[in-house]
Order: sequence, then structure tokens, then C-alpha cells
Amino acid sequence: MKNNDRNIDGSPMFYASGAGGQRICVFPEDDLVVVHLADTYQNHNVPEESVQELLGMILKARVGEPAAEPQLETLSPPANPGPMMTLPRGKTAVYLGEYVHPFLGTMTVQQRGDQLTLGTNIGEFNLYPRSENTFLIEDMNFNVEFEKGDGDQKRQVKTTMNEKREILKAIMYY
Repeated sequence: MKNNDRNIDGSPMFYASGAGGQRICVFPEDDLVVVHLADTYQNHNVPEESVQELLGMILKARVGEPAAEPQLETLSPPANPGPMMTLPRGKTAVYLGEYVHPFLGTMTVQQRGDQLTLGTNIGEFNLYPRSENTFLIEDMNFNVEFEKGDGDQKRQVKTTMNEKREILKAIMYY
């Protein structure tokens, strides 16, 4: 962890930073540790100023006078992924192996016990079956579909994105 002479509202802070505004902050004089996570999978990030503002609010709430009219911020619950199903192992064996994405590189689909997983350059994610060939990718909030590929398509990955460059769907050709 580093300090970089960081103080939030007069409280010294040591921190370690991650991608997209994620960090762990230690305020030794306040006996406080804050872990800030961000959903970075879809190219989301939290600006530095917002993280600093949040830390200041936490410190003020911990040691300051209560606000005259405190308000809660309404958060949207995660989207319901819909029904999942159980597939026999034999049905998914054709999906196992390595796939190549044009800019994300090599991805590996493996069987770990009764669970299919997707290994990428950012981590390993469980795949939850929604149908025989459609799976929800853990933590990513989009589906991957497995389709039989022809010729050059075999073992390739194609993604569909919106205008914000968020992945809407991925197709893995086996």
C-alpha cells in the first residue's frame, strides 16, 4: 500500500488501487478500512473524484454530526438472470476447449466438476446454463451462446456490443 500524502478531510489514508476505481483504503487514525469495488467487466469505471467524495462522506458519517435531513440513495437491484437449468455433462462436452476472440485473445472453456467455466485474460468465470447452448457468464450480465461453426468460424468468438461498447451477447463457435 502507498500513502502518496493522501488525506481525506484531514485523515491520513494508505491505499492500494485496482482497475476502474477499485481500491482498498486504510485510515489508521480512524480505525477504518474501506473496500471500494466497481463493475469493470463492461468497461465501467468510477472517476477518482467520485471515489474521493465517497470516502469523505464515509468519514463524515463516521465521526461527524448527523445530517439535518439524511436521504438514502435508491439503488437498482441486479437484473434477474431468469431461470437456470441443469445439463448432463455429455451435452456440454463439445463446448470444451480454446476459443480465440479478435481483441480479448484466447479463452478456454473447461469442465470443473459439474460446472462449466470460462477462462479469460481477466479471470475465470462460471457459466450457468439457461438452455442447451446458452449460458449466463458469472458477474458479466450477458449470455454466451455456443453455435456450430463452419470453416474459419470454428473456435472463434464473436461479440455484439452497444454504442457504449458494452457486450450484449457473445457467440462461441465450436
